[in-house]
Amino acid sequence: MVQVASSFSDLLVEDNGAVSVSVAIEGDPLLAQHLSLAGLTGAGAAVSWFDTRNSWMIGSDQDDVITNAGGGSNVVRSAAGDDTVTTGDGNDRVYGGWGDDSLSTGAGDDVIAGERGNDEIDGGAGYDKLLLAGNRADYVLSIVGGVYRLSHLGGAGSDGIDTFTNIENLQFADEDVLLVPETTLLAASVDDMSRTLTVSGYVAWASAGRTFINVSGNSLRVEVTYPDGQKQVYSAIYNDQALPQHLNLADLTGVGGYVSWFDTRDKWIIGSNQEDIIGIAGGGSNVVRSAAGNDIVTTGDGNDRVYGGWGDDNLSTGAGDDLITGERGNDEIDGGAGFDTLLLVGNQDDYDLSVVDGAYQLSHLGGAGSDGVDTFANIERLEFADGSFLVDLGTQLTAVLDEPTRTLFVSGDAARDGDVARIQISYSITVLSIEDNGEVAISVPVEGYESLPNRFNLSGLNLSGLTGAGASVSWYSANKGWLFGSNQSDYLRVVGRAVVHSAAGDDYVVTGDGNDRVYGGWGDDNLRTGAGDDLIAGERGNDEITGGSGFDTLLLVGNRADYDLSIVDGAYQLSHLGGAGADGVDTFRSVEALQFADVLVALNSDKTQLSASVDSASRFLTISGDAALSENAPQVDVYKSGSGYVSIQDNGVDKISVPVEGDRQFAQHLNLSGMTGSGARITFHDTRDNWVIGSNQDDDISVYGGDLVVVRSAAGDDIVSTGNNSDDRVYGGWGDDILNTGGGTDLIAGERGNDSINGGAGFDTLLLMGNRADYDLSNAGGVYQLSHHGGAGADGIDTFINIEALQFADQMVALGDWIV
Repeated sequence: MVQVASSFSDLLVEDNGAVSVSVAIEGDPLLAQHLSLAGLTGAGAAVSWFDTRNSWMIGSDQDDVITNAGGGSNVVRSAAGDDTVTTGDGNDRVYGGWGDDSLSTGAGDDVIAGERGNDEIDGGAGYDKLLLAGNRADYVLSIVGGVYRLSHLGGAGSDGIDTFTNIENLQFADEDVLLVPETTLLAASVDDMSRTLTVSGYVAWASAGRTFINVSGNSLRVEVTYPDGQKQVYSAIYNDQALPQHLNLADLTGVGGYVSWFDTRDKWIIGSNQEDIIGIAGGGSNVVRSAAGNDIVTTGDGNDRVYGGWGDDNLSTGAGDDLITGERGNDEIDGGAGFDTLLLVGNQDDYDLSVVDGAYQLSHLGGAGSDGVDTFANIERLEFADGSFLVDLGTQLTAVLDEPTRTLFVSGDAARDGDVARIQISYSITVLSIEDNGEVAISVPVEGYESLPNRFNLSGLNLSGLTGAGASVSWYSANKGWLFGSNQSDYLRVVGRAVVHSAAGDDYVVTGDGNDRVYGGWGDDNLRTGAGDDLIAGERGNDEITGGSGFDTLLLVGNRADYDLSIVDGAYQLSHLGGAGADGVDTFRSVEALQFADVLVALNSDKTQLSASVDSASRFLTISGDAALSENAPQVDVYKSGSGYVSIQDNGVDKISVPVEGDRQFAQHLNLSGMTGSGARITFHDTRDNWVIGSNQDDDISVYGGDLVVVRSAAGDDIVSTGNNSDDRVYGGWGDDILNTGGGTDLIAGERGNDSINGGAGFDTLLLMGNRADYDLSNAGGVYQLSHHGGAGADGIDTFINIEALQFADQMVALGDWIV
């Protein structure tokens, strides 16, 4: 092994071999601040380097032993080989390169990257950060023998399996994870006989919003993830036995459990004495005891038993005949489908049963036990200590179908519940259902419906007699029908030609493709009609109106002189200033005419001057022509998603859609070089490789493509963003641009103008027009500034972050090798 030693003015280099031959050094040894062994072959080097100045070292491709002491903030790149690197007390950067390396840093806030191979890392004293190439989801973090082990399972990079100590921060490509020493005293184990997974011990802290341990299980694996990110995995071959079937958290302290358990077998789960969230699916008849804490329990479709224990719990069971007991505390219980029983500890006379805000409330007044005040829904039987009785699920609503007019009348006082707020009405061809409002969704029978000779195509719905709550209506009829809403806030969705009177309340009305008539009534309404020539009247209140396609007319009660028409944020706004009626301030789009009491006013939108076509051979979508001018909407909207969806809207108040000639599924690339008048706001999603050429105006370009994305933003002050997984080529052209690339190995050229550049994750290179000597580089607070002061080209003054290399006309310079 070659020997290299430096200490102040002494510099020694000895060749490898039986006889250590000193190597003559050209130049002044006093000037030796850095070391490069990149050209050394045959054997590695044993380096002992003591210098109080900042220094950098590049190792050989053999096995090196590098010790860099003496202070200073140093950079060591150990290249290939199984290397041993030790640094001193400065804020150092150490890169392991290829090979199974041993990397140790001393005191100071150090940055370490093991890179390829299985590395052993010790950050020493100070706040030290481990750099990883992939996303957090690509790794499994565990503790083996008191030492962290980080295994890279896939995704970007190839970090191998690294073991480390004295590291305070893991910096993945997509997030940082803080590691706090001695975070957990937890243990998880599986008993093969009982097939029970037991998680026990104490967690003294929680970070990054994790206040639970996470336990997830399915038919292939069970994972236990602690609040500090540690994970234990049990697979189907664990100890040559089947996976755990049951779960016991009774001895877990400090934090609760977040349990997601999928298993087709019968299973039982015992919760901790903290707040747990327990979800069970997969069938089977299950038993859940949630113990103390304010717990949330959800079960599936089996015949389950759920015990709430102490605390104010939320207990929900799915389909099946379930037994539920809230036990101590004020619990919320939903039995779901099936015949469900609520178990109580006291006698029937010890309780008071009432209905509050549409839900049943059972209050334990005294006697044995302490059931608290429980609120429940979908419970068919109450089982007391001295007997049981069935729960009567009643409703105050009536529904009557008038056979001659084929009109459904719904009236009465709806149950009151702040969470639901509307009764539910659904009609489609022959299927009609009505449910009362409230936590208890009670079906309402319809008088006259079963005896109706032909239940196809009911004609109308009348909710004028409904009180207490509004209605959420989904109504489909092939006949022309009419709907009359309630005086509360309704949601009315109608498919088929319709006349809708939404009455009072702040209503939301949606109609389909017929020639419809919609009247908003009182209240601030949202009225939307589909295709067809529709008549719309917002009437009283401040309404939002969208006419959809077709020739739509807005009906007004006053004369033209009583209104002020303006454009606000790209939409028409019509304000009723006085005179007859009280239309309020209405905002509308896609309306072609205004019908006042005295005159009809047509709204004429300028036709678009843009054209768009797809060339199936080159796969370019080309947009050209003169865009409309509008200060309210200053850019053309171009949206591409998947292999066939393309939307182009011209600039201007009315955002006119631009037709596309050719087969849209061939649109893989985009060319706006022939577009004038305004720039474009581009959102381009395509899993294939993409080329995007911008206009000569100000563009906002977002591209999320395949393995290769090329963007040429041309002239204008442009904003360019590319996705996280592609290798991008971005050229800024003329103008002061903002260029952002995501993950991948990207090439970026700001070109003319003063540009702001963010290379994102991956190894990114900034392309420059001139030679290295034509530029000045500075660094302020981690942001680099590169000034082009002469020579070829006109790169301007560019600011950048997350760039790893600079490619000049005459050479490439790694940013870490440039001393600023």
